Amino acid sequence: MNRSLCVGRSVCSMDWHPELSGIFVASYTFETLSKHANKQHNQSDQPFGDALNRMTFEKCTVLLWSFEDSLEPLLELKTIREVTAVSFCPYDGELLVGGLSNGQIVLWDLKGELERVERAKQVALGSSEYRKQIRELMEYSAVECIDREVNPAAVSSLEHSSRGAITGVKWLPRNYFCTTTGHLKSHGENLHRFMVTTSLDGSVCFWDLEFTMPALQKMLAASKTAQVADRTMYQRVNNLFFPTFKLLSEVPIVASVIDEAIYLSIPLESVKELTKCVKHQQEPVPTNCKMLLNLGSFTGQLMEAAWEGYDFEQGALVNDEQLKVLRVFSPVHDGPIMALERNHICRSVFLSIGGNVLAIWSAEENSSPVFSRKKSVKVTACRWSLDRVSVFFIGLSNGDFEIWDMSLKTFRATVCMNLGSEALTTISLHRLASARNCLAVADHNANIRIFKIAAAFVKPLPDEEEAFRSMIQHELARKAKQASWVKGYFERNVTIIEAQIQAEIDAKEKKRQEAEQASSIVPNTTDTGKLKKTQEIDKRMPLSERLEQKYQAKHFQTLLRKLMARRNVSPERMARQMRPEVERRKYNAEKREAIATNISLAESDFTIVHKLLRPVEKSVPIGDETAREEKISKYRTDIADYQRVESEAQEVLRVHYLPEMDSFVEVLMKSKERRDKMCINVGTNMQHLVSYENKRSLRRLGVAPRTLLEDLKPTTEEEQDVEMLNDEVNEAQVENQNA
Repeated sequence: MNRSLCVGRSVCSMDWHPELSGIFVASYTFETLSKHANKQHNQSDQPFGDALNRMTFEKCTVLLWSFEDSLEPLLELKTIREVTAVSFCPYDGELLVGGLSNGQIVLWDLKGELERVERAKQVALGSSEYRKQIRELMEYSAVECIDREVNPAAVSSLEHSSRGAITGVKWLPRNYFCTTTGHLKSHGENLHRFMVTTSLDGSVCFWDLEFTMPALQKMLAASKTAQVADRTMYQRVNNLFFPTFKLLSEVPIVASVIDEAIYLSIPLESVKELTKCVKHQQEPVPTNCKMLLNLGSFTGQLMEAAWEGYDFEQGALVNDEQLKVLRVFSPVHDGPIMALERNHICRSVFLSIGGNVLAIWSAEENSSPVFSRKKSVKVTACRWSLDRVSVFFIGLSNGDFEIWDMSLKTFRATVCMNLGSEALTTISLHRLASARNCLAVADHNANIRIFKIAAAFVKPLPDEEEAFRSMIQHELARKAKQASWVKGYFERNVTIIEAQIQAEIDAKEKKRQEAEQASSIVPNTTDTGKLKKTQEIDKRMPLSERLEQKYQAKHFQTLLRKLMARRNVSPERMARQMRPEVERRKYNAEKREAIATNISLAESDFTIVHKLLRPVEKSVPIGDETAREEKISKYRTDIADYQRVESEAQEVLRVHYLPEMDSFVEVLMKSKERRDKMCINVGTNMQHLVSYENKRSLRRLGVAPRTLLEDLKPTTEEEQDVEMLNDEVNEAQVENQNA
C-alpha cells in the first residue's frame, strides 16, 4: 500500500456502502474536527502557511476499502479540498457525497467503477507467467497498472455554499422534499433525493440532488457547456448547483439530529463469510419529518431549534432563515459537543458527548440529562447500537474503547479495551443484514479496525425495549419529583434562603474590602521604593503640574468606572480573570529569584562535590615514642624469661579441671565408629567407603600398587578415546576365547 496517502493524517469520517456488504469509504484529514473549529474562531493563532502548502502540494485522501483486501484500497477518490464528512446515498449506492473543509459539496459517480477495477484485477491475475519471470530476471519492480482514481462528478457553487467546514450529512426520506421557501412536504407518488448538511459557520443547508429547481434549470439552459449532448447531469451542474434553502445559526454547529431516512436491508444470497461481498435490497421504513432539529455546538451548547419557512419567495437565489431556538438543554458538557446520536429504536432518546462528559437525554426533559457520566479523559466518539436499544459504544482520547449495556449496569462500562495510544475519532456500525455484527473504529493514526461484535450485544433481549422505556420514564419522574420538592422548599423558606445568600455576599464584600485596606496600609518594599521615587520627582515639579496630574488621574479613574458600568463589566470578575496573569508574573519573579540564589551557591556546591569526589588522604598519626619503647621492652623481657612464663602457664592449667586424655589410638577408633554410624544413618555410599578400606589395607600389605604423582596428570580426549578403544578390543578377544 502507498503509505503516503494517509501518513500523518487522521480518519475524519467514514460510511458504509448501502447495497454491498464489506465495503466502506473513509476520508483522511490532517486536522480533526475540533482543530477545524479552533481555526474557524481564532484565525490569528495558527499561521496559514502549513495549510496552504498542504492544500497545494498534498493529496486530499478519500479511499474506498473492501474486506477482501485490507492493504490496497478499491478506489482512490480525488478532490480539491480535504473532505471532513462523507456519506453514501442510502437508496443509491452509485452516489457518494463529500463535505469539504471550505463548505462546498462534492459528488462522485461510482457507476461502473467497481466493475472496472474488478475486471482490471482479473486481467492482471491472468497475465502470462513468462512476463512475470522476465520482470524478475530484469529486476523490475512490480508496478500495479490498475487505475484506481475516480475524479469528482460535480462540485457545488462556491458562492452559495457554506463558509465553514462541513460537519455532517443527513438524508431525508424519498417521499419528502424541501421547497425554496423552506417548508418540508411529503409526496406520496414522486420520489425525491434531498440531503441536509451542517457546517461550522452555523448554517444548515437543504440540497436537491435531482437538480429540479427552476433557477438552476434556467442557469443550465443559459450555459453553453451544459448543452453538450454527451455530458451527464452531474457534469452539467458542476460548479453551478446550490442549496434549495439555508438555515442560519449564531453558533458553530458540530453535530445534529434530524428526522432522516431509515432503511431495512435484505440480502439477495445467504453467505456466512464476512469477507465476501453480498448484494442487498433496501426497503424504506415510513418516517415522519418535522421542521425541528437538535444541534450541538462547538461552544458546548445543546439546543432544540425550529424554523417556519416563508409564505412566498424572497427574491434571492437561495432563501435563508434564522433558526429559532426553542429550548436550551442543561450545560453539563465541559467541551465542544463532538457527536449527537439518536437511539434507532426509541427515537425520543439521544446520546451526546462533549469534553469529558457523556450524557443521555430525553426529548421530554431539558433541565437535566437522564443519565450522565464524567470520564477522566476526553470522549471523542460514540454510536448507538442498531439492534439493541440499551447498548452504545464510546471512544476515548487515550485509545480506550467501551461498550455500555444499560440493561446490565449503568455505573460503568460493560466491556473496556485499549486499542492504542491514539485518540479514537470515528465509530461506525455496518448497516446491512449479512454483516450486522461488524463495527469499525478509526483513530488519529489513520488506522481503521474492524471488529466482530459478540452475539450478546447484537441479539435483542426479550422485553428490552419496554424495560428501557420504563427506566427512562422512572428517571424522568424522579427528577420531576425532586424539582417540585426543591421548588416547594424554596417557596416555604424564601426569606431564610435570601437572607443566607445576602449574608454570604456581604461577607465576601467585607473580606474583599479588608484585603484592599491591608494591602494599602502595608505596601510592599518595591511599592515603597517606587513611592519614594515619585515623591522625589514630585518635589522637583511645580505645584500647578502636580495638581493637574492628580486631577487627570482622578478623572481617568472616574471615566474608567463609568465605562465599566456602561459595558456591564464587574471589577470582581475582572480581578478574577486577571488572577491567572498575576499569579503567573508572581511565579516568574519567584522563579528568577530561585535561579539567582542557585547561581550564587554554585561555588560552594562545587567545593562540596570536589571534596566528595576527591577526599583528602588520611595521614597516619604517629604515637608517642616513649610508650612504644615501654611496650617493646616489656615484651622483650617476657621473651627472654621463657621458662618463668611457661611455669606460670602450667600453674594456670593445673588450676582448671581437664578430663583425662585417652591414647591417640583409642581416639581414632572411637571417631571411626562414630563416623560409620553416621554414614549408615544418613545414607552415605558405603560401597565406596568399603572399597577405599580394602585398597588401603592392600596398600599396607604391599599387594596393591601405590599411586604416583605423575599418574595424577589429566588425560586428553584423544587418550581417553584410545583407552576406550583398547578396552573394547580386549573385551572382544576375551569373548572369542570363551567361545
